[in-house]
Formats: sequence, structure tokens, C-alpha cells
Amino acid sequence: MYSVAAKDGLTIGALYPGAVMGPLTDTKMAEIFDPTKFAYVGSADSGSRLCATWQDSKVKKFEDTLTTKTVVGASQDGGSTKDFPVVMNSLLGTKFEIVAGYKGSNEILLAVERKEVEGLCGYDWSSLQASKPQWVPEKKVNLLVQFGPEPDPELTKMGVPEIYKFLKSEDDKKIFQLLVSQQLFGRPYILAPGTNPEAVKILRTAFDATVKDPEYIEEGKKSRLSLNAASGEKVQDLVSNLYKTPKALVDRFQKVTEAK
Repeated sequence: MYSVAAKDGLTIGALYPGAVMGPLTDTKMAEIFDPTKFAYVGSADSGSRLCATWQDSKVKKFEDTLTTKTVVGASQDGGSTKDFPVVMNSLLGTKFEIVAGYKGSNEILLAVERKEVEGLCGYDWSSLQASKPQWVPEKKVNLLVQFGPEPDPELTKMGVPEIYKFLKSEDDKKIFQLLVSQQLFGRPYILAPGTNPEAVKILRTAFDATVKDPEYIEEGKKSRLSLNAASGEKVQDLVSNLYKTPKALVDRFQKVTEAK
């Protein structure tokens, strides 16, 4: 998409958020492509993430994680289920014990049910609703804290606090903002750098119309999919601002996420 795709708007790429964030801290990736050069059509999802523990865990609320060891399942370095508890341990002194190596979130959820681990962190709220729709209404899990560019109205209504309530310094808040900002482009669609501006405009207009279409919304609800779309303009601005982050803050962010 960066160096080969035609610039006529007829080739559209779909990325993982990590591909957009990667060059910010990985110099090898930064040598290959610059995410700010892509034209963003929009993101199909921009939802919140959360920490949750199984119903019989001693950890019932986020404050408990500050004093009680909490065993959470995780995938691998760079995955949200690993990065979120690592960053919280570093910035807040939480006592998450991370069991990494699970192939994916489905395996972690199964491990929670089997009581191999107590819970997980950095997991999409929409994914929990889709994968385990009975867990919340049947009170099988404790929802500890939410992470997102903006508070999720449903989680807030249920009394799930935002992580920013617990962060002490402005620098710590900025570190976490870097971590959660990629949630705004949870499922981004991109065009090649230098794509004809008229083609970009047409596709963004079509994307915005699609995510507001009643049939699209109905199909999404049937499939229990998150429908928190973000416009191409909003994603473009966010990515641009991310890459204007002062180097000292990026270096600290990298150090924190790589902590053990």
C-alpha cells in the first residue's frame, strides 16, 4: 500500500492498529513506511477496552489490583492484553501477574472460564459482548476499569471507572493516551500516499454513509459487532498528532511498554 499500490483510490488496505502505531517506536518499521502519509478512509471500530476478572476472584474492583496479586492471561509482546497490564504495573504499581503466550483472546477467555487465570486486561468491550454475551448480565465477571479515547456510555452507566481517575501525573496520562489512542482506529481502511484527493473525498463520503445506513446497523447488531466508527478526517488528524509527540515522551512510552 505504501510503495506499490496505485494512487487512484481503487486499492484499499485494511490494517491492524499496531501497524499504524509501530513506526512511532520501532525505527526499523519507520524506515519502511510513514503512517501519516496514508490517506485514511475511516475506521470501522473505535471502541473501549477493559480489565475484567472472573466472578469468584478476590479482585472485584480496580483498587484491589493495587494491593492484591491478580493473575491475567495475555498473548504476546505488542498485544493489548500484554501491554495494558505491563503499563499499569509500571505507572500505577498494580500487581498484575501476567501469564503470556496464549494464541489469542478466545484462548484467554477459555482460560478464565477454566480458572487457569483470574482475568484479562486490554480486551475490547465489544468483543466481550460478542464472544461472551451472557457474562455481564449473568454477573460472571467483574468489570474493573475502562480504557478509551472517550468514556464508553454503557460502561460508565454500569459504574466502570476510567483509568485516568487513577493516574497521578500529567505525563502518566499522556503515556496512557498514547496507548489507548490507537483504539480510535481499531479497524482502519487506508489508501496509498498521494491518492487523488477527489477519490479520497468520494470514499470517505461513502464510508460515512455506510456506517449510518440502517441496514448496515441492523446487520451489525445481529452479529453483535461494535459499530463505533470514526471518520477518515478524525483518524487522519489523530495519526498526524500522534507522530508529533515529543521524542522524550515516546522514549518513555517505549520503556514503559517494554517493562517486565
